[in-house]
Amino acid sequence: MKGGVGSEFHGGVVEFRHELIKYSSQNRFKFKYLRNDYRYIHVICIESDNCDCDWFIKTKRKKLDSHFIISEVQLIHKCCSKVVTNDTKSLGPRIISKLVLQSVRANPMICPKKIIRIFKDSYGIDLTYSKAYRTVERTREIVFGSYDESYDQIKWYYAAMEITNPGSVVILEPNPQTHHFERVFIAFKACIDRNYGLMSAFSLVFEQQVHFFCLYHLLSNLKGRFFTGWTNSQRFNLGDLFKECAYTPNLKIF
Repeated sequence: MKGGVGSEFHGGVVEFRHELIKYSSQNRFKFKYLRNDYRYIHVICIESDNCDCDWFIKTKRKKLDSHFIISEVQLIHKCCSKVVTNDTKSLGPRIISKLVLQSVRANPMICPKKIIRIFKDSYGIDLTYSKAYRTVERTREIVFGSYDESYDQIKWYYAAMEITNPGSVVILEPNPQTHHFERVFIAFKACIDRNYGLMSAFSLVFEQQVHFFCLYHLLSNLKGRFFTGWTNSQRFNLGDLFKECAYTPNLKIF
């Protein structure tokens, strides 16, 4: 929780509520609202009646903008004991995602077990594996967008290349069995040269090495010259075998 009286929350009431829930989770106590609207918020400790605890925060909306500002505050608890809580009932999905937003942004492939550990160490909250998994998926979509949107951008990129770089090549290769996305080949027009230019570049960059055409060109020639009359399944199978040969690391495996 930000400082004392006069501290501002530029995100308005939403940011203040988020910070309040985060603060209570970190300090392991519960609170209740005496007033909670878009102009004023007044919260007190949930144990105020039982233990005569004076903890409270009052905030109000500034007149000139939507910022919320702390007008009165007492952050010292006089509870007979802290209300220890290890559940996430008070934390909605959006709040949970915000708490791990930076962790997911820094490591998009973060696993649910890591999220569980972060919540336990930072907030003392036990997060179930299923909720941690949903949190990772939800937060990853917030930061990077959905998978559907990401793959749909490939089609937009292809259309944009046709307009801005005529003659460029974009080839999508799905898995022949599952039809799921597997790889995409992109070659700008300026980089495509099957003859002298490509050979000259190879000789300059890779001295004393024998290079002909790239794998894509070889595969294109194979399909164009020998795939006539073949079924799609046969084309895919032979193409995959060709790639396996090209990527074989040594003669024995080849």
